Amino acid sequence: MTVSVLMRIKEGGKRPYIRAVWNGKKLKPFIGLMNGVEVTRPEASYYLRFVDEGKNTLEPVGKDPAEVLTFLAVRQATLEAKANGVQVVEPVRAKTPGRPSIQEAIDAYLDKLTRKKKYEPTIKSKRYELGEFAKFCKRHYVDEITSEDLIDFREHFLLTKSDRTVYNKLISVVTWLKHNPLLSVRGLLEYPDDYPQKVDTDPEPYTDEDLRKLKQAATPRERLILQFFLSTGCRDQEVAHVEFSDLDREHNLVRIHKKPDWKPKTAAGTRSIPISAALMRDLHEQPGYGSQRLVFPASEGGCNQHFLRLFKDLGVRAGVDKIKLHRFRDSYATHQLRMAKTFDEIYAVAKRMGHSNLDTIKLYAEFLKNTSPEAQEQAAHMDSLGEAHTVTQ
Repeated sequence: MTVSVLMRIKEGGKRPYIRAVWNGKKLKPFIGLMNGVEVTRPEASYYLRFVDEGKNTLEPVGKDPAEVLTFLAVRQATLEAKANGVQVVEPVRAKTPGRPSIQEAIDAYLDKLTRKKKYEPTIKSKRYELGEFAKFCKRHYVDEITSEDLIDFREHFLLTKSDRTVYNKLISVVTWLKHNPLLSVRGLLEYPDDYPQKVDTDPEPYTDEDLRKLKQAATPRERLILQFFLSTGCRDQEVAHVEFSDLDREHNLVRIHKKPDWKPKTAAGTRSIPISAALMRDLHEQPGYGSQRLVFPASEGGCNQHFLRLFKDLGVRAGVDKIKLHRFRDSYATHQLRMAKTFDEIYAVAKRMGHSNLDTIKLYAEFLKNTSPEAQEQAAHMDSLGEAHTVTQ
């Protein structure tokens, strides 16, 4: 079985693989000649490349050229044994006391998020993403993880996932390394190219027909929750933590701010959002006003974590596909911007959505520009290019 040795070096803000060079029986960090002089890269990391059970595999083996030969001999012997039908059991590394393993650090981090009462779906997502990393990474202990391990994880998923999805996975791993309570690891990714490009997605507001169907199929409580999402552009956790004390009846404002067990996503998330007098009245006339703290509590009285489930069920009854909570936020932004006439009004929309600047709001403005009647007229004009025109005398 053929096992190749590759080097990975830092060069021009990137981390390319190159084939390692042999000097007789000794492996050297040698990458070529310059004016007759050997050029070496002693900081290179080494990998073994081979095919195991039909899968192309890259195995990290450290930075010491002498140790690489030992790993190479062991891997070649293992593959030859498998090829001859011998069952090979990979050795299990003994645990070093006081040295956190990857799985221990993941468990401790998830427990930390649970104790801080983080959003349940967020914890579930982190558990899945970090589980993917633990399964992929060849290391055992947290302090063994290198920048190459993170880049390998990134490149593995770039083959099948979008750049934005891989970016989110990588950020989850980097955040875990930085904030797990057992051992903080920082600075492994230092180049801009280490991260996939985070591509912004186009807004996807609900159509008027979608909203009509949803409201028609909704129960009174569902319709009130739907209207609140639509009229405030709030994120689901902001809606979940709105209390009756946050409703300013005199000025018809909803205040989004920090609570003892929760805080907005960003500092700009602390804000006041105007709503109609009719919606304010409906919020106070619903059952529970005066006897409960939260405006939209869960059925058992705690913080509601199941708005998506509620709207998906409603979507099935209404015949509306592609139900996403963020689409209500998209609807709020696009309709508010369509009515804005001045820069101050546009900036006010950004502030009401909890944005610190206009970068995100530009996406909505671009969407409106591309879907405007003027844009459609221009597009229709392109269809007539090159066609004969009738000239009237």
